[in-house]
Formats: sequence, structure tokens, C-alpha cells
Amino acid sequence: MGTQGGGIAVDAVRELRNRGIDAHLTIAGIPKEKLPKDVADLDYVTCVGFLNKNKTEEYHKYVELFHKSHILILPTKAECSAIVYSEAANFGTPCYTHLTGGTGNYVIDGINGRTIPLGVTGKDFAKAIEHDIHSGLLPKMHEGALQLAHEKLSWEAWSNRFRGLCESLHFS
Repeated sequence: MGTQGGGIAVDAVRELRNRGIDAHLTIAGIPKEKLPKDVADLDYVTCVGFLNKNKTEEYHKYVELFHKSHILILPTKAECSAIVYSEAANFGTPCYTHLTGGTGNYVIDGINGRTIPLGVTGKDFAKAIEHDIHSGLLPKMHEGALQLAHEKLSWEAWSNRFRGLCESLHFS
């Protein structure tokens, strides 16, 4: 399912369910008709298709997905800085992703999610998620995500850093 690691996400949720965790996966960003039939037929997978955040109704659906989600699984195999990590942080949603490209700048291991090495399986993602659920770390990562969003991953934080840079270079 492409470079975003959709197959790993499906396998992770399947493994969580095998371990007794009532996990469900909502897939966004892929047209429903491109979702493999064997995945589309799973009763614990819902595909909402591609959502255009520039369209009011679809933007509201996107926001609703974050309000209903406990975590974001994006086991991307090639990513430098997905805006979705910042969006997730602003909703307090911990992220589970591969440590590739610049993802470690947005997902700080143990603070607002987990960065997991490339080459692992959905079972490895499930193991990390299960650990964080049972250890009580997941609510702490929710708080960590909100704090990171406020300090680093919001437009306001970016604007303040950029303004400071300009002032230090005497561009003001």
C-alpha cells in the first residue's frame, strides 16, 4: 500500500486485536477504490478516502477523525516532514511512525509518540502501542503532544521563531 506503510498499519491493528485490544483503523488519504479488497473487507477497518481540507465539509470530517482517534499510525517508509505530525500534536494525538528522514523532528520518542526503526513489522508497532497503553504512557504522550504543539509545532510557535531569526539578522 505505497510508501506510507498502510500494510504495516493494518497488520499492527490486527495484532492489537489478537492481543485482546479492541483496536479499529480508520484510513484517510487513499481513495476508497484503491484500498485492497482484503483490507476493505475487514470489519475493523474503515476507509474515509481522500479528504480535501480546503473543502469545509471534508475539513470538518478531518477534524472529527482526530477528535475520535487515540493514536496516529503512519509507518511511512520515506518522509521528511509530514504536516500531519504537527496536526496530530495540536490535537494531542500520539504518533507511531518510522524513524526516517525528518520524522524525528516532529515525533519525539516517548514524548508525543514513538519513532520505530525501518524494517520492522506491524507486530513491532503493536508491541510498542500495547506497551504504552498498559504502562500508562499513552495519556502522558497526549499531554506531551499538546505541549510540543504549543512550544514547537504550531503556526504561532513557528512565527515566533521566524520573527526572532529575522530580528537577529536585522531584517525587521
